[in-house]
Amino acid sequence: MPDAAIAHSPLHESASFTDELLDWIDRSPFLAIALLIHAIAFFTLNMFPWEVFEKTEGPVLTAVMPQVYEEQFEELVEVDPVPIDPVPVTKPNIEPLPIPQSDTDTEQDTEFLSDSPFDNPFDSLMNANADLGLGGGAGSGGPLGTRGRGRAGQPRQQAAAITAALDWLADHQSIDGSWDADGFASECGHDGEVCNGEGDAQHDVGVTSLALLAFLGAGESVSSGPYADTIRDGYGWLKLQLDQETGEFDGLIGHDTMYDQALGALALAEGVRFLGDPLLAKRAQSAINFLLKARNPYGAWRYSTPPDGDNDTSVTGWAILALSAAKESGLKVPEDAFRGALAWVNEVTDDEGVTGYNQRGGESSRLVGFNDPFPTDAGHPMTAAGVLTRAFCAKSLGGEAVGN
Repeated sequence: MPDAAIAHSPLHESASFTDELLDWIDRSPFLAIALLIHAIAFFTLNMFPWEVFEKTEGPVLTAVMPQVYEEQFEELVEVDPVPIDPVPVTKPNIEPLPIPQSDTDTEQDTEFLSDSPFDNPFDSLMNANADLGLGGGAGSGGPLGTRGRGRAGQPRQQAAAITAALDWLADHQSIDGSWDADGFASECGHDGEVCNGEGDAQHDVGVTSLALLAFLGAGESVSSGPYADTIRDGYGWLKLQLDQETGEFDGLIGHDTMYDQALGALALAEGVRFLGDPLLAKRAQSAINFLLKARNPYGAWRYSTPPDGDNDTSVTGWAILALSAAKESGLKVPEDAFRGALAWVNEVTDDEGVTGYNQRGGESSRLVGFNDPFPTDAGHPMTAAGVLTRAFCAKSLGGEAVGN
């Protein structure tokens, strides 16, 4: 076939177009790349979650306002006041009642009246006169005697003597509230005279306790009266001397300081009843507990603590006074202590009723040279102590038999 015919045949034309296209693509690589990139972009954009960017409307909150009603006020109408005629008041004519006068020396002085709860244990035992003159170991009062009645019912002369004695005690009180057994004379000089009769320095606790018991026995208190500060200061000092853990008073040195321990416990126990101080009860119970530990098992008391088996009527009498006052004040006291004291007093009392100091019917104890003005044959103090011990034990035990 001639070349001109081949060149114009259909097959030749088709091959020629393809070759030209391929030739064109070969000559245009960037166009192919652009088409590929657009295809990838198209598929990528179709796969992206476009719905997250669509705008959505949030919840609509609707507030309902309550309807407010206007408060209606009624118009006040003034009313003229109605005049009231005053009621005449007639002042009563009160005539004072005549006060009877007495020329006797035994009329009562009401300024000394007291509401003390203490009474006389002898009232139930022998119906005796309560005016025994000593009381709770300190003058005119305590659980025994005229305490609780103050100086009421006494002759004026006796009341004046008691007042003078209390004035002397108040004048000789130390600035710290105590009564100094050997240094009280330093408080003298009010009337130009200096007192004598100094005692032993180790007995300040006992002497201070006796002084406080004298004021309480006369019906005085810390709430009112001329000796209120005196009593308050005295108890303030006494409380400071007590070791609340052991119940022992500080500074007690010597074989006879058990007297001071008993007197201090007695003053605290009676103070609980008269002063109404709740903090005093705890201290009083502590002092009583120490006294109970010093008692001989099934027996009574003497000087030693812990006890060594010795007893004597003198220390035992003071201990029983303290325990009796403690029981009357609501403190805890075992009945065995009273029964042990009773057993001891009965043991040392002879058939004639004489109570001995530390043996049956024996004489009282005396310090040579110191107690010479008080001979043993001049009286029977241990018999008196035995009687009081029986009386207080009987009262504390509810009237149990106390012997002859």
